[in-house]
Amino acid sequence: MKTATALLIGVLGPALLVALVAGAALGLVIGILLLVDSERVLRWNAYMNRWISTGNAFSVLDRPRDIKRLVYHWHRVVGLLWSRRPLLRECAGVWLRHRAAGAQLPRPGQPDGFAADG
Repeated sequence: MKTATALLIGVLGPALLVALVAGAALGLVIGILLLVDSERVLRWNAYMNRWISTGNAFSVLDRPRDIKRLVYHWHRVVGLLWSRRPLLRECAGVWLRHRAAGAQLPRPGQPDGFAADG
């Protein structure tokens, strides 16, 4: 519960404050423009108050697609890798620990006492 509260106070609070201050500043600018040049603001309002149709954009996403070939083409390889993920995770951990220590991992077929050059 403390981490959630820390997230709310540390991240979301300042973000909300910035959004509110930016909105207030924008409202103040628009209010001043309404007093000074109301015709321009009304033209902007007419331009911004139009219908934007998303039908064409979503029609591409709504079409059905056959993904069976994509999914089942490599399902054995993906299953093998998924079942071996603890081993892969351990190998990656060893590599990262060696990198953090500044050591070079030996290349395959190279004796353990010799470090790789690059």
